Amino acid sequence: MTERLVASNRNEQPMETVLRHVDLNLLTVFAAVMQEQNMTRAAVRLGMSQPAVSNAVARLKNMFDDELFVRSGRGIQPTLRAQHLFTPLRQALQLVQNELPEASFCPHSSQRTFGVAMASPLDLRLGPSLSQLVTEQGEGIKLAMTNPLNMDVAAELSQQTIDFYIGYQHLPTSEFEAELLFCDQLVAVTKAQRYAPEVELTPQLIRQSPHAKLAMGYELESILDIFYQRHPVAEVAYTGYSCSDLLYMVSQSNLITVLPSWLAQRYAQRWPLKIHSLPFFEQGFDAFINWHCGRSNDQGHQWLKNLILSTYQ
Repeated sequence: MTERLVASNRNEQPMETVLRHVDLNLLTVFAAVMQEQNMTRAAVRLGMSQPAVSNAVARLKNMFDDELFVRSGRGIQPTLRAQHLFTPLRQALQLVQNELPEASFCPHSSQRTFGVAMASPLDLRLGPSLSQLVTEQGEGIKLAMTNPLNMDVAAELSQQTIDFYIGYQHLPTSEFEAELLFCDQLVAVTKAQRYAPEVELTPQLIRQSPHAKLAMGYELESILDIFYQRHPVAEVAYTGYSCSDLLYMVSQSNLITVLPSWLAQRYAQRWPLKIHSLPFFEQGFDAFINWHCGRSNDQGHQWLKNLILSTYQ
């Protein structure tokens, strides 16, 4: 019984006939090897022996008439053909899994790993509380949180290497779904004793004061850029690589910074800071949770989404 999909009479056979000659169980092996990029880890993930996984990969190579994986250091690297195959096959497997009767999800017994990419500084707001909630409801569940800096989040969601992307972007295409997490405003932050209580931070005073700004490369930067384009400042005296760096520097100096209200309020409880509203800049901004529409029927996916949404209610 041949598994080769490139037979000369392939186009003459009905789809059902072609699929009868294919061991569809091999596709789960392909997905695991693609995700782990390592035969040993894929074997552990599948509950198989490593020789069995190696044998399945050899059959997959014959099936698709391609090497699929090549050695790279201590691991393996997918070929271009394998990369092209992975997204549609992974989505198809997920759709089948979602419809199976035994696919019901129970957080108390699940051993599943969920991937969540969270843009900074939203990871500070969500990460600790989400991690605690997941531990309380499902001790066997693992949460892999990562920063999406330099990540193609649309591709990662499509390939299902991550389950959710949380950030200041609403992914625009019909391939994805999103829900609003919260809305916020920008505020100015100074050292607590920087100005007398009666002093109002006018646009002119803000432009003339030395500022602490966030370094390039963060999603938040695009929101801050809108403010600074409308109110260009005379001097940037400090550039920090995290919001906590900025706020600590401000608490110890005469610098001003502009950041989201929720973030300023959190650090004002720790350091001597004063928060100033910006009535002349009323533009708000939104944070979203995004996911691939192919995961909408996944009960585990729905569970985690509802858990994330509950942290903002």
